[in-house]
Amino acid sequence: MNFKRNWLKIIALIGASFAIAGCKDSSAFVEYKPISEVVDKHEDIIGADGRYIRYGNFKSYPAIDWNKSGDDKTVLLGSTYEVLTGYTGRNILEASGDKKILVVPVEFSDYTIKNLGVSDEEYVSNLQKAFFGGVKNNKYVSVAEYYNRSSYGKLRISGKVCDKFYTFPKTVYELNTYNVYKNSRDPVSDCYDKVLTWYEDTYHESLDEFKDENSGDVALYLVYTLPTELNTSNPKFFWAYTFKDKLLSWSSYSVMNTLAGYPDAHTFIHEVGHLFGLEDYYPTDESDVSNSVPEPAGRIDMMDCSVGDHTALSKMWLNWARPYWAKDTCEIKINALVDSGELILINDSWNGSVFDEYYLVEFYSPSGLNYYDTNIGNNLAKLPTLPGVKIYHVDARLGYYTYDSSTKATTFKYYCDDKGQRVTPEDKISPSKTDKNINIVHNNSTNTENKDGQPTLKNYLYELQLKNVGHSVAGCAENANLFRTGDVFEDFTFNSNNLLSHPDYKITVSGMTYRDATIKIEKIIEK
Repeated sequence: MNFKRNWLKIIALIGASFAIAGCKDSSAFVEYKPISEVVDKHEDIIGADGRYIRYGNFKSYPAIDWNKSGDDKTVLLGSTYEVLTGYTGRNILEASGDKKILVVPVEFSDYTIKNLGVSDEEYVSNLQKAFFGGVKNNKYVSVAEYYNRSSYGKLRISGKVCDKFYTFPKTVYELNTYNVYKNSRDPVSDCYDKVLTWYEDTYHESLDEFKDENSGDVALYLVYTLPTELNTSNPKFFWAYTFKDKLLSWSSYSVMNTLAGYPDAHTFIHEVGHLFGLEDYYPTDESDVSNSVPEPAGRIDMMDCSVGDHTALSKMWLNWARPYWAKDTCEIKINALVDSGELILINDSWNGSVFDEYYLVEFYSPSGLNYYDTNIGNNLAKLPTLPGVKIYHVDARLGYYTYDSSTKATTFKYYCDDKGQRVTPEDKISPSKTDKNINIVHNNSTNTENKDGQPTLKNYLYELQLKNVGHSVAGCAENANLFRTGDVFEDFTFNSNNLLSHPDYKITVSGMTYRDATIKIEKIIEK
């Protein structure tokens, strides 16, 4: 399960007075109209002298099956979506084409819409605007507009907001008082099928139009009445989160912060990212909102502090962006990621899939979906106001896991591309769709286990390299942390062994405008 970082509670305190003021937005709902898909040829383009490749389609992920006989133990597991749904147990939507979300308002018998002080019509109208409305309906943009623009037209989200309220099976009092519900989100998970039955019984309509073409399941977003900031007894339950095994998200109405008369969809956008399989990039184990813990992604990301456009890894993950794969010393001009989907990837031994270790280079522009959060942001994060180059270290390698049913413990055994140096006869594992025995090894939490046996290296999933600072530090990345003309990065540190046929690289920003950046990549030959 994934959940929003703690800044949400701070933001919600500001918006708590919406229950008194009500919604002042007099504009009518206007449905967002998708943009046309940006042309994408999906083909490899070889650069000058073969020094780089503009990648077309990502390769099928190669895992080693140690139970196969013979020298060739490599098994191709498929695309990012196929790996996540087939081998990790996730239930997610594929991030392209037409997708539908069913949004259901939820109240409690002891905290109804009347307790909230908002009319049914205002509640439903604000949700319609936040999920499916045009830019004039929202402080920022709606969920539908965000994902359509962020995907360069590849993804089109539509759906329905119910105009009737589902009554949650448990009361707020029960959820806050009985220990069986403390630190558990099972009541939300358990009501997934109940809500779908309620919909069919209430509306006398089939759910077929909402069923995902791959899984046959319905993507369900439940928005409950109790303001998050008013609950202190069971904050793990009354929060914003998305389940990994169900197409199910759960958030409070208060996260829209409608004080100024328009809904704010940032939290909904973040949670919908999880419905498509994205991970949290903030340290989910942090216990407070202080500046005392490392912030690997620098907070300037939708899957971190819920600001701005999706960044490099997310767009690769969702198959919206394809990188230039630098294979030798070369110079490459890239346009702003927010407009183009252009990236540079560095790793001589890259396996061609998202699930590997590599460095990503993107050109950030404070425009488009980034512009709003350069000025507004939230209590913990604002985006840089100036353009610049961002460099990320990614460790998205997959690993084999075993599960002990008696202790309910999951144990990492070795990486799926392990060449055998840590594989013992009793640990020889095959990829299994039945056992769901593969998972992403690393995340951005502060207590991430170092599985490489190198205590000086931190195995973060997604780490922004900050100019003048180095690796991730506490707090929010700023203008001064981005790379600009003349700046050099050469602090390459890989977690895994023998990734590069040569020991190092040097990246220089050789030119930059507000629209593009020219990146010189030099391979340093060991003498």
